[in-house]
Amino acid sequence: MTPAAPKVSVLVVTYNQERFIEQAVRSALFQQAHFDYEIIVGEDSSTDGTRAVLARLDAAFPGRLRLLLRERNLGPARNFQDAYAECRGEYVALLDGDDYWTDPAKLRKQVAVLDADPGCALCYHPTRYIGDDGEPTGYVHPPETTPDRPTIDDLFRSNLIQTCSAVLRRAAVPELPDWMLATVPGDWPLFLLAADAGRVRRLDEVMAAYRVHASGSWTKLSAATRVEQTFAMLTTVDRHFHGKYTDQVEVSRMAVINLLSGQTDHARQETAAAEQELAAVSQELALSNLELAVVRQDLAAVRQELAATAEELAKVSSARSLRLARAVSAAPGRAVEWLRRASRPGSGC
Repeated sequence: MTPAAPKVSVLVVTYNQERFIEQAVRSALFQQAHFDYEIIVGEDSSTDGTRAVLARLDAAFPGRLRLLLRERNLGPARNFQDAYAECRGEYVALLDGDDYWTDPAKLRKQVAVLDADPGCALCYHPTRYIGDDGEPTGYVHPPETTPDRPTIDDLFRSNLIQTCSAVLRRAAVPELPDWMLATVPGDWPLFLLAADAGRVRRLDEVMAAYRVHASGSWTKLSAATRVEQTFAMLTTVDRHFHGKYTDQVEVSRMAVINLLSGQTDHARQETAAAEQELAAVSQELALSNLELAVVRQDLAAVRQELAATAEELAKVSSARSLRLARAVSAAPGRAVEWLRRASRPGSGC
C-alpha cells in the first residue's frame, strides 16, 4: 500500500557541506508542524564528510529522512531537478545545505498562507545574511521596502527571494523544464515560473539564515560572470514564455547592469578607504620607527654611562687593594691578627 502523500516536501540539496549540513537538516527536523512533512536530501556524491554526517542523522532520526545518495556527481542543477521530481508533497519547501531555518514555526506559517489562498503559488519571507563564521553580516534580504504581494514584474526587476525562504505550490510548477539544467542562477527562474502560475506572498518575519561564504556556488563567481550568466538565464526564460515578458526581461537586464555599476562604485570607495587606512598605518609605523631610533640612542648613552661607572669602580677598587697591600707590608703581625679575628664565627670585624 502506497503511503499517503505528505503535506510538505522539504527539499535539501548539498555537496561538500560537511561543516553546515547538520545545522540545515536539524532546522528542518525540528519544525513544529501539525501536518506530515518529508525531508528529501539530494547528496551529490560529496568528497568530504557530508555523507557521513547524513548517515549519522539518518540513524539518529530513523524514518525522517529520504536520502538520495548519488553514485556520481550530477552537478547542482541535475541534482536539484532529480530531487524535485522525488517530492510528493502538496507544497515544496526549499533549503540549501549551507543555510538553515531559524523559526521552528516557519513551515506552519507559510502553509497556512498557501492553504488560505488556493491561487497563491509561492510564499516567502526575509532572510538574515550570515558570514562563514555564522555571525550576522547586518544585511537582511529583501529590504522592508519591497512589496508584500510582489508581482512577476517585481520578480523580474530583482530576485527578491532567497531559496531557503521559499515554499511553493507543487501544482504551480509540477516539473522543472530541462532548460533549467543550463541556467545559473537556478532558483530565480523557478520563482518566475511560479509567479506566472499564481500569486506571490511575502511574510514579514525573518525565519531563515542565508550563509555568504567563499565556497558558495554563487558568491564564488566574479561579478562579470554573474552578469553574463544572468543575461543568458533571462534570454532562456524569455524564450520559454514566448516573448510574453520581453519588456520585463529588458528591464531586468538594465537592473542587473545598474546593480553591477553600484557594486563597482562601492568597491572603488572601499578601495580608496583602504588606501587611506594603509597610508595612516604607514605614517604611524614611520613615527614608531623614529621613536625606536630615539630609544636606541638613549640606550646607547646609558650603556656608555654604565661603562664609565664600571671604570671608576675598577679604579677605586684598585686603589683600595694597593693601600691594603702597603699596610700588610708595614705591619704584617697586626694584619695576620686582624685576619684571624675576621675569620672567627660571629666576628664583628
